[in-house]
Amino acid sequence: MKYRLGVAFAAAVMSAASISVVASPALLSGPQSTLGNVSSTQSLLSVNSNPAAGQLVLHKKKKMRWSYLHGPVLGVELGDIDNVLDEYDLLSDELDEFEDEDNTTQAQIEALAEQFDDFLLGLSDDPVLSVDANMHAPGLPLVFRSETLKGVIAIDLAYSLGAGAQLIGDNIEAVNEGADGFAADTNTALNVFLGTVVTTSVGYSYDFGNPFSTMKNSEKWNLDRLDGRLLVGGTLNLFNVTMVAELEGIINEDEEDDDDDVSDSVLDSDENEEDSTALGLDLGALWVANNYQVGMTWKNINEPDFDRPDPSSNCAAKTGSDFSNCVLAGELEAEGRIDFDSSFTMESQLSIEGALTHSNKHWILATALDLNEVETISGGEHQWLSLSASYFSDSMWIPSGRLGYRVNLAGSELSFAGVGVTLFGGINVDLGVALESIDTGAEENEDGELEDGDSIPRSFYLSLGIEHKY
Repeated sequence: MKYRLGVAFAAAVMSAASISVVASPALLSGPQSTLGNVSSTQSLLSVNSNPAAGQLVLHKKKKMRWSYLHGPVLGVELGDIDNVLDEYDLLSDELDEFEDEDNTTQAQIEALAEQFDDFLLGLSDDPVLSVDANMHAPGLPLVFRSETLKGVIAIDLAYSLGAGAQLIGDNIEAVNEGADGFAADTNTALNVFLGTVVTTSVGYSYDFGNPFSTMKNSEKWNLDRLDGRLLVGGTLNLFNVTMVAELEGIINEDEEDDDDDVSDSVLDSDENEEDSTALGLDLGALWVANNYQVGMTWKNINEPDFDRPDPSSNCAAKTGSDFSNCVLAGELEAEGRIDFDSSFTMESQLSIEGALTHSNKHWILATALDLNEVETISGGEHQWLSLSASYFSDSMWIPSGRLGYRVNLAGSELSFAGVGVTLFGGINVDLGVALESIDTGAEENEDGELEDGDSIPRSFYLSLGIEHKY
């Protein structure tokens, strides 16, 4: 029994969300989704971009600042193949019809192959559909000034979900089944993977002031003329990661299976789930002056590892379609069509940032750049460049606003235009859409082929949050 890709994937994602309400670390929250990984007084979430930002987001005259609720944040991305979901569903329907018919001819199977082989063999290694979501625990992030430690402490608890669906295409062949006629056979499969991350963070930020002012005259080299202060910080993250993976052949040999079993199969904790915990360390530095600031962040310095399930393992203990799918996963891996790694590594990443500000700090032009690419838990690769312009209001009655542009220099290479507004000093709403588009929602014509669909952006994100005013 075949199933629709969109329905199966959505069911799996919703079931995963019931395990823990969570999103991928690659998805930025709040104003950061528009500004990028830039440290800003506009948002407490800057402490997640740069550990040194604790001293920046907490006014010197205040001892504490908190978030009432940050999230939910939702991001959806479609692969760069027109009508990919519609093509897959149409193929699934055609195979269903052949399964229900008696005496299917070889010519019918070959006609189906002619219609769909180019689509199946043209699929890339990238996910055709991915979803990221994020939410912080109520009241967090929380930053407060510690007189004992002479710095600012930041505490956070974030829940994340990254999910992806990858199509592994294979040509369609006609198999002679004797008196029953011909049957269609293909190793085309749907690979679904989910990851939930619970991140508990404790950070520390220290203000060195202007270290050049205390240097000996012979060592200053006029550096004491630099106006600004040096902020440094570190964050220790405790990651609890649950990863789920399942590969399902489009032709399911177990006739007792039905559409509702797909999400159950993907989320079978005994077979397809791995839980692991590890610590991660981030370090950051900021130089903040009257009219500019520059900074650097080094995330996941120790590159923590997490267990990842292998759908091709322990096949002998499985039965029915579970056994067939396990064998198929092993065959595809042996052919080099897919690689089931036993672990996922949060790779370290270096990022730099810079901003020009008006003397009153209301107008800000900012940029940030990741210096290397990293793989995310939802299967993509990310290396972001961001540009933004923002206005920060001191008044609760005058909104703050921001415009942003972000481009992924790796993986999907998507670019985003974003806009955000802060109302009443703390209610943040940010929205972004990809500048690239694909066709979807195609209709089937009289010949059983898909007409051109509607053009829609390949990705979008929406972020909501309320936090204490700076």
